[in-house]
Amino acid sequence: IMAAASPHIPADLIAQVRTAACPANLTKDEKKWLNDRTVCRFLHARGGSAKKATMLMRKTLVWRHEKRPGTIFCSKCAKDPHSHNLRLCGFDAHGRALCYTAFGQALGRFDPAANMEHMTAVLEECEGAIAARRAKGLAVEDKWIFVVDFVGYSYLWDGNPRMATMTAALLERYPERLHRAVMVG
Repeated sequence: IMAAASPHIPADLIAQVRTAACPANLTKDEKKWLNDRTVCRFLHARGGSAKKATMLMRKTLVWRHEKRPGTIFCSKCAKDPHSHNLRLCGFDAHGRALCYTAFGQALGRFDPAANMEHMTAVLEECEGAIAARRAKGLAVEDKWIFVVDFVGYSYLWDGNPRMATMTAALLERYPERLHRAVMVG
């Protein structure tokens, strides 16, 4: 059963992008991920262009196939639960996933690769929680709200351009998910 699509995107365009973007060897999890809502987000992210959405979706499917993001667990947090602190806290009244992070509480935040591992795990947790709420018939939107607490942030130590580049590349794999980012401090 496919998820309800956006009323603004024709079903034939969704089917066209899905067909063009899909390799024959999709795993069960990749097929489940590739629902109408996902295709709509990629189309929205690329201004309705089937060609651009297909290109982004292909890149994302290759990434998902190689990285298997749904299986990632933060190895730093396994050793020390205080390494990172980005976490899914719950949902707002509209059913948007609410995530929180505070620089001052993340003791292992200076390793960009570990940060990406942690962020990927949290983003996948958000996706799973949204799907679980939808399956239960609860109010849900396919969007996230991030609250970022900058208390403890250091321009010298936290302002790593490599981290910014890696974060931007990771978030491209989750288009049209961010509803709002709230910056504190």
